[in-house]
Amino acid sequence: MLSVMYHYVQEANRDLPYFRYLDFDNFRKQLDFFSENYLFTTRDEWDQLISGNLIDGHEKKIILTFDDSLSCHYDYVSKELEERDLWGIFYVPVLPYLNNKMLDVHRIHLLSGYVSGNDLLKSCLEIIPSEKLIYADKVDFKEKTYAKQNNYDGVSNFKRILNYFVSDNYKTEILDILIKKYSLDDSAVKYYISEKQLKQMNNNGMIIGSHTLSHPVMSKLTKENQKREIEESFDFLSTFLKLEHKTYCHPHGGFHSFNDNTIEILKELKVDYAFNVESRKIEDVDFIKNIFHLQRFKTNEFPHGKANYNIIYSDHIYNLKMKKNSYPYIIAEIAQAHEGSLGIAHSLIDAANEAGASAVKFQFHLADQESSKDEPWRVPLRTQDKTRFDYWKRMEFSEESWIKLKSHAKKVGLDFICSPFSKKAVDILNRVGVDGWKIASGEVSNYPMLKKISKLGKPIFLSSGLSHYDEIKKAIEILDPIKNKITVMQCTSEYPVSSKNLGLNVIGEFEKRFGLNTGFSDHSGNIYSGLAAISLGASVVEAHLTFSKKMFGPDAESSLEPNDLKELVQGSRWIHESLSNPVNKDKPSKKIKDMRKIFMKSIVAKSDISKGQKLSSKNLTTKKPLMGIEANYWDEVLNSVAKRKIKKNNHLQWDDLLNKNGKK
Repeated sequence: MLSVMYHYVQEANRDLPYFRYLDFDNFRKQLDFFSENYLFTTRDEWDQLISGNLIDGHEKKIILTFDDSLSCHYDYVSKELEERDLWGIFYVPVLPYLNNKMLDVHRIHLLSGYVSGNDLLKSCLEIIPSEKLIYADKVDFKEKTYAKQNNYDGVSNFKRILNYFVSDNYKTEILDILIKKYSLDDSAVKYYISEKQLKQMNNNGMIIGSHTLSHPVMSKLTKENQKREIEESFDFLSTFLKLEHKTYCHPHGGFHSFNDNTIEILKELKVDYAFNVESRKIEDVDFIKNIFHLQRFKTNEFPHGKANYNIIYSDHIYNLKMKKNSYPYIIAEIAQAHEGSLGIAHSLIDAANEAGASAVKFQFHLADQESSKDEPWRVPLRTQDKTRFDYWKRMEFSEESWIKLKSHAKKVGLDFICSPFSKKAVDILNRVGVDGWKIASGEVSNYPMLKKISKLGKPIFLSSGLSHYDEIKKAIEILDPIKNKITVMQCTSEYPVSSKNLGLNVIGEFEKRFGLNTGFSDHSGNIYSGLAAISLGASVVEAHLTFSKKMFGPDAESSLEPNDLKELVQGSRWIHESLSNPVNKDKPSKKIKDMRKIFMKSIVAKSDISKGQKLSSKNLTTKKPLMGIEANYWDEVLNSVAKRKIKKNNHLQWDDLLNKNGKK
């Protein structure tokens, strides 16, 4: 069977722009998914399972658990479960109810929701001397903590230092300093479920369990202090709750977070069962051998379970035609198709506009800033250029020319995007006034340039044709997705790329891993790839544009001609309209209902039928249109008795029939 763990389930909070949570609508969608694919375990079934009595079909069963007694668990979760006649197990850390102060683990969440991870990490390291990092060399703490969380590195390292590398007392001291520095309210009243609400949830069928006193990493504590954490938490809960199950959940989770002492204490205190975090199903043997560390999946391991950011973008971030629910954003990549001719460059802008593109995109090359005489040719060309350096030199335009190209694009209603390949190019393009930046695949690790772009507050399209996931993640962190609207573009740096190497599967993977807008940068030279990408969720498609595939240049074969680009735009809008208007097969439209009457069949008299005659396949058939009893009621009508005379070819009505007993 499956057990799933949840933390924050709520709606957006504008005061905490970096805060990560599962959106309440996605929680409901995930419950729908579980309803369709699994069976929710009943309370009686769970009682049997934890007693060692297996039940039929338990392999498909699922239970839901919720950690930390967060107020959102009462405001959103428990009410939704009750409406669906479901239940869950809610684990409560007790100390906030005794001192009216947020736990340190939640103060860390509060800080990392209010301040960017890198800024927090910097502030933290400015305070903590190296001699205070007393657990920093413990391998499990360094390598296994937050390994499966989709945090940016700054956040993970901040959490790792405070939760694992320093002592608990010193952690509290550091958090006091940081909470004061950022003027945050860390009182417990609004953060946790109240005692009254816990009692109400308990009475409504929810199981309430212990999550210790202070939510520590138990493996860092002596056995005596571990016992105090667990025993006193149960003592407090039993003062106002009826604990039908004595259940416990290991704080932080993972086998590094507790030890053999913890298990011995759970046995000594006669705890019924306990949960850990381990991404695998609960097998039959686990109810016997692993009852004190039952496995739980994280919610983000299932559809609709990915955490959101509370990102609230400034209005200027939406200066592109990329607004929510709009048509796919199609970028015509001109690149070097102009061959150094300003006239051809302007002509390509007009061609992109006539095809219906959303934007044009150029590449800004400064040979002496980005290349050397040693750079090899990507594609050998019969050209006047002796080296690739010379080629880049010939592709250069003056700043005045770039201003004119940008003005032309804006005049015809196109966004103007450009890929820089040096910091100097960024400076010039910033003066020109681009609408957005494209980070070319070869520039993903050019951190000095990325840092410069990250400070300019313009939308960014990040290509990925040469990078692995960790390199992309690092680039995203540097570009700062809070301050800049980033679209991560799946790309394969082959020219042209074959269908086998498009990597369309990566579009969904990007969304799952990074939670950002996704797109597709195409080098296939056809429209099929871009249309497929849109159907898989890409909201941006970039395709190279050329007047003819027979033209000179390294990208001509990988490009679309103007008519192809027009078809891509039209096809993308067709697909968008389709995906934006889902069809409910259980609620047919009026047109379908009308067509149904024409094409579906009803039961018809094959011959004249006398009053009182038994109905059978000998005197009945099915014919169009649908005017009476539908053909799918054939078995119910057979062996009925005619209430009145029915003429041949008449469509039967229910009022024409008596039942088998001769009664209507």
